[in-house]
Amino acid sequence: MVKKLFILLLVILPTVLLYADGYIRFSHISSNDGLSQNTVNAIFKDSRGFVWFGTNDGLNRFDGKNFKVYQQSHDGSNSIGANAITGITEDDENRLWIGTKQNGISIYYPEQDSFVVFHGNPNTSHKPIERYVSGIRFVKPNIILAGFSNETIEIINTRTFEVKHLVLKTQNNYITYANRIRFLKDERGNIWIGSDSKGLFLFDPTTMEAHHVPIFAIHRKGYGYTDEPVGITDIKTFDKDHLLLSTYRTGIILLNTNNYKYKQFNLVKNQQPKSGNSNIISAFEIINDSILWVETVDIGLVKFNINTEKKEYYNDTTKNNNLDYNGFLSIYKDDQGIVWMGSNGMGVFYYNPLSSMFITAGNLNTREPFLHVKSVRSIYKSGNQLYVGGYTGLDKIDLENNSCTQILNTFYPYYITELPGDSGYLWMALEGGGDIIRYNMKSRHYEYVAPFGSRYKGDWLTYFKILPYHDSLFWLGSIKGQLLLYNYKSRKLINYFSPDKNPGFIKGDLVALYLRKNRNQLWVGSLTDGIIVLNPESGKVLHRFIDKDKGSNMYFVNSVKTIVEDQNGNIWVGTGNGLYRFNDSTANFKGYFIHDGLPNNTIYGILEDKKNNFWLSTNKGMSWFNPREELFINFDYKYGLQDNEFNTNAYFSDTTGFFCF
Repeated sequence: MVKKLFILLLVILPTVLLYADGYIRFSHISSNDGLSQNTVNAIFKDSRGFVWFGTNDGLNRFDGKNFKVYQQSHDGSNSIGANAITGITEDDENRLWIGTKQNGISIYYPEQDSFVVFHGNPNTSHKPIERYVSGIRFVKPNIILAGFSNETIEIINTRTFEVKHLVLKTQNNYITYANRIRFLKDERGNIWIGSDSKGLFLFDPTTMEAHHVPIFAIHRKGYGYTDEPVGITDIKTFDKDHLLLSTYRTGIILLNTNNYKYKQFNLVKNQQPKSGNSNIISAFEIINDSILWVETVDIGLVKFNINTEKKEYYNDTTKNNNLDYNGFLSIYKDDQGIVWMGSNGMGVFYYNPLSSMFITAGNLNTREPFLHVKSVRSIYKSGNQLYVGGYTGLDKIDLENNSCTQILNTFYPYYITELPGDSGYLWMALEGGGDIIRYNMKSRHYEYVAPFGSRYKGDWLTYFKILPYHDSLFWLGSIKGQLLLYNYKSRKLINYFSPDKNPGFIKGDLVALYLRKNRNQLWVGSLTDGIIVLNPESGKVLHRFIDKDKGSNMYFVNSVKTIVEDQNGNIWVGTGNGLYRFNDSTANFKGYFIHDGLPNNTIYGILEDKKNNFWLSTNKGMSWFNPREELFINFDYKYGLQDNEFNTNAYFSDTTGFFCF
């Protein structure tokens, strides 16, 4: 079976940068996945780690894989009071308070997994008087604020269930209907109330009064009123002196809470003031210090940099980010950095920053594969040019302009490198070609080099590895245990090892060569017959690690893929049966396998980063390995890899920290 692989540019980024730059792709959940209904008005993550989605037909509890749906039962016993959910919050006793459209508030008791419809304290005269909850939030110990469609605010004591009422009033006191009321406690402890019809209020819990903040419509000249308060659809703390407000038709507002001066930011495309509803915002989240994700009514999700005022529209179909949709209602960033977005009829879209840990070579906007090579077998970087060899030939990727050109299509490069003293040329070991190639990177001309003195005329012959030695010499690993020492300037074969010529020499394909200079050792690994360690000058065998040696526990050597030396001088071997570390004192190996944390026992590539951790390519994704703590963290296609399966020799790193698999 041909392995279809993709080259990956590995970039380890802090979470902030994963949001701010690079490729972003959204995942999707809908009724096909178990969601009770696809209009999602409210999202909340509780203290136990469950994510809750409030829809127009039920409350959904999500554990990351499965849903549990809560809906109103006919007998009403222990069930939620209504199915259309508008808001979710959690009190200091870990109870959830659920706002609904038809029947006020329901309280969820997690211990009993049951609900009670909230009717207030039976011993007091103040009762809930309205059914349509426009917003609800736990703002301080024992206090929940709930907003209703008639602009009434209920101040609820979560301990005594006592209820007090507050009516939002403005100077002109328009009779309005509030679809959305939002609450916020800022860094100074101030409690703010935002109404999509009457604007912004500062709530005083001592006097139980709400003071209107004068932010008036500077947008309404084309719509009617000029003295109506700006409708507030969401509130967030920007810093200790500023709030960020999303509005109805006025875009984003940055408000100074000391003097009430504010600045408006327009989200309209091309700065056209009458482009429909582009400035009608349903909700937003602060992703980092300067980046907002803003949900609008008709242009979908907008990434907005409040410092530079740069806007990026995620509903652009050319981005291929799975977010070609406009009607969003809710957004929630949880404690793990996952951003959840509820839509009007399309379920939930979400973005996990870990899913963009790996940047794929190609068009970073469309993420469409652009390699001509169908199965990557070799990678090499020279300057800003990345050479990728495999089935169907050789590609060159220009890393500056992100373009790919097929430059050769007549052979399959299995290994690519440059040699000291031969500047401007690539040397390529070929699969099945019987020779090696010297390629001029400037002229694009190439020549065949025949290690055996003449063009190979025999059966299938593959060269797997070219290892620079010294004085114009390199080692060449081939099939059937053939190891060559070749002078690439004089074009002469200097030495030759094989099982036929050297009794006891390992058999099989010699895919792994490593020169351990500080110990004057040449490590040679075979796909089928273990490892042999030579003195590269004399050819004397220093060690043999072959599984058929009686008493040996080196069963790993049946399938050696790679041999490397870490920055501390330790030898590591990647095999088809695990990762191994060599102990020089005992001349034994310690193995790491699936039960130790690896995603898969086949280790194709081992690259060491600047912090002395390893990145391993396998048949089930990639693995990060901390050898000091013996800790593995695994990544598969869900983290941004285009495929889980990698290949022998299909990896590369340089001294700048550039990693490529």
